[in-house]
This record gives sequence, structure tokens and C-alpha cells, in this order.
Amino acid sequence: MGIHWVHTGVVDDTWNWYTKSDAAEKHVDFYQHGLAEYLSHFAGRPAVYVKADRAERTDDPADFAALRRRLGLADDTAVDDRLSLDLSGTDGGSTEVVVDWLSPDFVGLWGPDALYRFFNGSSWNCPIWLGHHLFAEDTDEQQATKAWNAWLGGA
Repeated sequence: MGIHWVHTGVVDDTWNWYTKSDAAEKHVDFYQHGLAEYLSHFAGRPAVYVKADRAERTDDPADFAALRRRLGLADDTAVDDRLSLDLSGTDGGSTEVVVDWLSPDFVGLWGPDALYRFFNGSSWNCPIWLGHHLFAEDTDEQQATKAWNAWLGGA
């Protein structure tokens, strides 16, 4: 069994074919990895999906590096490292997470009640954004989206 992906869109000044192809290929790898993480840690649990992005586009890699530092990732952080994630401002305190994906374009973390996903839009002249899967039973989607948009805006 496999998954067949079809990506569509418009090629324009921002999204030439090579940029779009590179973004799609890398995102699919990250997404499929996230599916495996879901099955390993949260199988059968319903999720609230939260997406947030910065309003501005950036092509400065330093912006994603600053976000990584805010997440508590040191330069020598590696996949499977555990760290304490400060979720102040998202109605969460501090929670222990495991790094499950780490590349110049993406950061993947999982904790007791969430898959945290961060995307470096600067690689493709897009805003930095996040897409989290929150598994806590009492998660309010609108409130969580508002909180994570505020959190990301402060990064």
C-alpha cells in the first residue's frame, strides 16, 4: 500500500517550477514522517489541527534560526534529543518534548499531547509557519489557533 501525492498550483514570480517542486518534495517527506509519528505515539486519538503563520514573507535563514533558538534547540541538538519546550502564551506551561525531525527546512517535535511542526518558509520565499496536531481532549481550536499565531508572531 502506498500514498499517491498530486500537487497543483500556479507558477508565478514567487513560485517557479523548481522552487515549488523542491518545497513539495521536502514537505511530503516531512509529512509522511509525521504520519509515522502519529501512529507510533497517538494512534486512534483525535486531533485538533492548528495552523499559524507570520504575515511577512522572508528569505532570511536567520529568522528560522531564531525560531529554533526560541524552541530551545541548541546548535548540537539531534533527533531523539529531549528538551523542555516553553509554551508560555499558548495556554501551556513547559512540557518535555522529543525532537523527531530536524533539518534546515523543518522542525518536528512530539510531546505527551501534541505533534509540533514548524516550517521554514524562507527556503521558498514564504512565511514561516507551523502546523500542530493537538491531542488534549479539552483543546479549543479557535483559542489554540489564536494563541499559536500570537506565539509565532513573537518569535
